[in-house]
Amino acid sequence: MALRIFKTFGIAIVFAIPISSAQAEWVDKVADVSIEFLATDNLNTSAFNADEEDDVGVIPRVSLGRFYQATDLTRLRLTLDLSSEAYDEFDKLNSTTVMARAVLRHKFGIGPREPWLRVSLAGGQKFADVDIRDSDLFEFGLRYGHRFAERADASVGFRYNLRDGGTGVVAVPGIETDVFDISNWSVDGTLNYLLTNKSLLSMTYTFRSGEFDSACTVGNVGIVLANENVKAITLDDVFGGCVYRLEGNSNSLNANYSYALGRHAAFNAGFEYRNGKADVLGYETSIFRLSFNYSY
Repeated sequence: MALRIFKTFGIAIVFAIPISSAQAEWVDKVADVSIEFLATDNLNTSAFNADEEDDVGVIPRVSLGRFYQATDLTRLRLTLDLSSEAYDEFDKLNSTTVMARAVLRHKFGIGPREPWLRVSLAGGQKFADVDIRDSDLFEFGLRYGHRFAERADASVGFRYNLRDGGTGVVAVPGIETDVFDISNWSVDGTLNYLLTNKSLLSMTYTFRSGEFDSACTVGNVGIVLANENVKAITLDDVFGGCVYRLEGNSNSLNANYSYALGRHAAFNAGFEYRNGKADVLGYETSIFRLSFNYSY
């Protein structure tokens, strides 16, 4: 409850701060639109090969807001971010997310190779087709980076995520059913290399620690309960069987290629591999992504 109150009032305070054009050197509008197509071989993050579900999906996103150039080296971005997820086979996983986001970026000097620091804060809600997956969302992030060569730059980041979902039906007496009350943190490192004036190659490694949800068929629930410290479990309306919450660590490697289509648009193609582990069970996922972005 305290975290929900902090999220609600923290975001309200950030977005209520009056920043007029007289306080900032300039104000500019933000209008970003993208559509992403993905294919994954383990949509339900299952630890059992026979229970893994593959699917394809589409994720459109819209971000609207303003930039405020507070000083020569500091700018603030305030946006309302809208996104939707729609899947081909498992359409009960479809959802819409609304987030209010504030990003403060400071550069430590003038010039393309000066380092920068970015702080982000966001809060919002996920509206899902299955009620238990409706969630309040909160994000906090830090990122530090700089350009160390004419065609290359790097950054490191930290992120904390909190999700407050609903409660389900009792599947195992004595174990909670709030599977989607999830908190975790992650650190990552990204390297970008400009191949040509229009194409960019990016590599990102991410280490994540904390809670996550996973699914399995009823036949494998006994194995999960015998080997893992399950925090919550309930019946799953999306994949069938059960969905549960537990703690673990994961590593992921993401490679992305971006090609600029003029000044405002870009095409992106990427691949991500995730490998995670709880106390005993392991989890693997591969994701292919294609997306088109337009920024005004």
